[in-house]
This record gives sequence, structure tokens and C-alpha cells, in this order.
Amino acid sequence: MKKTLMLLLASMTIVIALMTGCSKSESQQTTDSETTTVKAEEKKVFNFGLEGDVVSLDPLTSYSFSTSPVVSQMLESWYTYVDNVMVPTLATGYTLDETGTVYTFTFRDDVHFWDGSLMTAEDVVYSIERIMDPDNAGYTAWMHGSVDTVEATGEYEVTVTLKSPDATWLYATATNACAVVSKAYCEEAGEAFGTADGGIMGTGAYMYDKWIAGQEVLMLKNENYWDEDNQPFFDEVHFYIFLDHTTRLVALNNGELDATFQVPSSQKAMVNTAKGITMEFVPSVSSSTFFMNCQRAPLDDVNVRKAVSSLFDKEGFNKGVSAGVASPGTATFLPEPLRVYGDDQWEEFFATAPAYDYDMDKAAEYLAASAYPDGVDIIISIVPGDVTSKSASLALQEAGAKIGINFKIEEIAYSEYVTKLFSAEREYDIILVRWDADFPEPSTDLIPTLLTANTAAGGGNFSNYKNAEVDRLLLEQLGLTDDSERLKLILEASQIVAEEIPYLIFEYPLRGIAINDKVTGYSPSPFFLWEPFAKYMSFK
Repeated sequence: MKKTLMLLLASMTIVIALMTGCSKSESQQTTDSETTTVKAEEKKVFNFGLEGDVVSLDPLTSYSFSTSPVVSQMLESWYTYVDNVMVPTLATGYTLDETGTVYTFTFRDDVHFWDGSLMTAEDVVYSIERIMDPDNAGYTAWMHGSVDTVEATGEYEVTVTLKSPDATWLYATATNACAVVSKAYCEEAGEAFGTADGGIMGTGAYMYDKWIAGQEVLMLKNENYWDEDNQPFFDEVHFYIFLDHTTRLVALNNGELDATFQVPSSQKAMVNTAKGITMEFVPSVSSSTFFMNCQRAPLDDVNVRKAVSSLFDKEGFNKGVSAGVASPGTATFLPEPLRVYGDDQWEEFFATAPAYDYDMDKAAEYLAASAYPDGVDIIISIVPGDVTSKSASLALQEAGAKIGINFKIEEIAYSEYVTKLFSAEREYDIILVRWDADFPEPSTDLIPTLLTANTAAGGGNFSNYKNAEVDRLLLEQLGLTDDSERLKLILEASQIVAEEIPYLIFEYPLRGIAINDKVTGYSPSPFFLWEPFAKYMSFK
């Protein structure tokens, strides 16, 4: 896409209802009492297919592949990513003091919420403090773990003071962890904020109109959008919800959708044969992972976890089901695009860290050495309709049966799955998650998924993994400025994690993007969760 900023690289039948409008065409004369019917085909309507249900419109809990992209079209953050580089959005810039702990941000003075009220520093502070409040259990609160205070130091100035230097915190300002909402609207809406009835109040190019759970979220053009260089093109943007990948792709092939992301590799042939659809598999920062609950029997036994990890044929799965659009997983949670510095250090790590490659004999040995030598029952929780997740679970189930590990596959509704995933109770044995990094830095994967603090409600430590030394190493590296020294501590922590194996990463998938050829202005980015991509799109 090439609008200003050189912009980012850049079955269900959908019935478009006729809308009644007030404007008149040049050739049409009406009285004041008459209305003009605008034909549906005259509207510029963009239809996007989601892979699952929307959980919430509230940035507190909008942290999933189907929810974050929806909210990111409506709520704006301090910065955003353009070609994977942070650029100002609501903020205009910042300064950092010599201690590396005090950031002073300036904000635009010409941004209005959809209701016409002016956005000020008070709204900015309210929004971030709401995310940080432990009583709210915000899903992205972990990003602000190093923040001490946030205060408005001017009508359009905000000062953020960190507890200690943090090399990664600034990245959070380009995510929904810093999405700005109207303080007045949020307080008035109360518990209804972020629901279908309460809605939200933001500053984005597209405004919330309605949300029908399990069906769609509708947004309308913000006619008074502040960004003069990037005005919204579409009159309506529909995010349609599909609980089945095949149904979603049929709708795309039939022309009922203009675009969809997260196309399973197993279904790329189906899209490649569609007329007028361009299909791409592009680099991502994703990891497809079986998270094993380390605080719940039988997976609290490290030998059971090692047995499970040795059962999965990553190479075979990659060549078969994934059809070459992913790379096999490793013992670390960092796909190659996140290994942004220290190539030699990474090579040394992979040469020595345990890999738990596919080895049925070794898996049997690990099980025999565990507290459950006669076998165990383990439940794998997944969402329905995801072909890759189901295939991976079935592969594990088939291999486990040969050595006495009885895997039961539990398919649960998406909303229940997300609730279970982020609850403090962690009531599951193994839960399969496709995890995406939030920003281009190694800590973006390790901090949320490994810190003991993130086993709390809303935290991303889905393995319920607790290790004080890993905590110390990961927190210590945040305060360093030398990348080589930081990576040394990161790899020390990663070595411990590899030995204790709290998760089985079976692949690093590419991102499947399918877009109708009539759409222009956007090319895929690894950080699409936070992108206002509809703002940049238009029809040719």
C-alpha cells in the first residue's frame, strides 16, 4: 500500500440490506419529506472473514486472533507499525531522561472521539491505567509490568515512569495495551462497555455500529476522522464470524468476502483455485504450541512432559499437513524473525539445547521414568473447525496410544476456550494455542509465556510454568542496553526452559492471507493484530 507514510507492506450467504440515506444525486430532485434510497451496490462495502468469534470489544480483553484485529480498526494507540517500524499515531513523539526510566509523550491536539468530544491526556492516562489495574485482569497488562506511574503533565502531555529501565516497554505503545478510549463514555457505560449493547468510543477511521455475537461486527466510516492523509474509503466494514475454516473459504471463493487472514496451510489449494483471489503465505511471528499445564497432574511430572514432546513427528507433520508453509518447531518459543540479534549465540544455543525430536523409544523411556510408568490420561483442549489444530492433536493421540498415553481431544467453543485460556485456574491439561509475538523483540514471546507473574488471571503463561531463576534472568535482561548481554541472559533462561519443557512447539507457521484482487492498499505484516488495515484499503 502506498498512501502517505509509504504505508504498510501494505455455508453463509451475506445479505447486504438496502440502506436509506439523506443525500440526493445531481439528477434526482426530492422534497424535504422525501428520502433517497441508496442502492447497496453504490455503497463501498468491505467484507472480512474472521476465523472465530469475537470475545469483547473492550481493549482489556481484546487479545485474540479474531478480536484484536476488529478492535484495532476502531481504537487507536499511541503508535502503530509501518513496515515493522513504530510511527506516531495519536502521539507525536517522546523524550527519555538520562536514567532510562522517565518517558514524556506529547499527543495530538486535534483528535476527536466519534461523539465529537476532544481527546486529551486525561483520556490517555485513564485508558492505560485501566489496562494496568490488577483488579481488571487485563490480558495485555503484562506489557506494562515495568510501569510505575502514568500521569497527565499537560493537556496533551503524558509522563510514564518505569520502576527500572525496560528495553521493551516502548513497543507496547503500538499495541492495544495503549489503545485510547473515551474516559467519559467508558465510565458512563460501566459494565456494558465493550459489549454489544454498550459498544465502545474511540478515535479510529471506522466507528462501532453493532455486534451480533457469533455473526458479525459492523463498522461505519468516521466522516470526521482526524488523519487527513489517510481518510477511510469504505462506507461500511463488516467483520463476519466463521467458526469453520472451510465455510469461511467457500464464502471467499463465492465473492461474499473481500479478504481473510489466517488461512490454514491445509486449505491453500482451495484458495489457489479461486478466481480473482490472491493467496500469499508470508513470514510471521507465530508459534503453534501444545501448552502443558505444569501445575496439574500428570503434567507436573517433567518426564511426562518430555515423553509428550518426544511423541510428535515435527518433520513429518511439516511435510504432510503443513505442506511446506511452516517450519518445524524447536525447543524455544522464538521463531526465526524474532531472533533479531546475536546469530552466533543462537547457533551455539541450538547446538546444545535439548530438541526432543521425534523418538518413540525415547518417549517410552521418559514415561517409564515418570510417576506414571503404566500410562496416563491427558485431555487436549482445542477450538473446533481448525484443521491444523485437529490434525496435530490426532497425530499426538495416535503416537501416544502406542506407549500408554491416552490423549482425549476436547473441542470447545471459542468464547469458552479464551475464558479457559486466561483464567487464573488454568483448568486444562494441554491447550493448543497459535501464539503470535506482539512486537519485534525476543522478550515479546518469553515474558508473557514464562514469567510466574503471568500465571495470574489474564496472563499469557498458559503452561502455568513457575521457575524463580527464569524469572530473575528474564527480568534482569530488561534493564540492560547491550543486546549481546541481554541475549546471554535470554538464552540462559531458554536453556532452563528447554530442560523443563513446559510446551511442545510443533511448528512456526507462515501467515496465510487471501485478498480479492479488487482490493488495493495493503500488503501483509507480521503484526496484523494491531494494524488498522481497513484504514489503508480501498477498491481499485
